[in-house]
Amino acid sequence: MIGAVILGAGESRRMGTQKLLLEIKGRPMLEWVIDSFKKVVDEIVVVLGHRPELLIP
Repeated sequence: MIGAVILGAGESRRMGTQKLLLEIKGRPMLEWVIDSFKKVVDEIVVVLGHRPELLIP
């Protein structure tokens, strides 16, 4: 089994907004990152920290 851990626990203070929610071509950055791993790993774990309710649909 091959797994990936995506670290998304930062506050994004300097950015002023949650970086993982920034849209790239109409999709949140976090979605792009998760999709890039889907075909090459068996399990994906996303580590959330600051305000996780913003990132969980």
